[in-house]
Amino acid sequence: MLKWATRYWVSTSTRPRWKRSTPSRSYIEHIPADSIATARSRGFEATTDFSRAPEADTLILCVPTPLNKYREPDLSFVLNTIDSLVPYLREGHLVSLESTTYPGTTDEELLPRIESRGLKVGENAFRCSRRNVKIRVTPTSVPAPFPKSVAV
Repeated sequence: MLKWATRYWVSTSTRPRWKRSTPSRSYIEHIPADSIATARSRGFEATTDFSRAPEADTLILCVPTPLNKYREPDLSFVLNTIDSLVPYLREGHLVSLESTTYPGTTDEELLPRIESRGLKVGENAFRCSRRNVKIRVTPTSVPAPFPKSVAV
């Protein structure tokens, strides 16, 4: 995962866990410390500062979407994250939703928020979504990389 990391990530939903991380250790158990060290040596930096979003070309939203009492995805983390990013969106940004949710979330929830910034999706800003594949990861079984299908 981290061998393809760019400069940094932004995280709000995991802030308490993020604070437990160190420059050489992740709170995500299946990401080894040497992967963190390699990524950091290539410029990876973890931050919770949304104002740094303009420095990135791609903004990946990968936040929890727990099921509510009606067994529907709770979009509060998705919506809080995009709402926190909207003030910092710029021309050329690609916003990718990589959380498990229902079809149409990108068009119905993200697109209007992105365009509220004065951007026009498909012209000077872009959005996509990735179908999330549920894989159970245990301490003894780390899945091999698998292809992602992306909807643009």
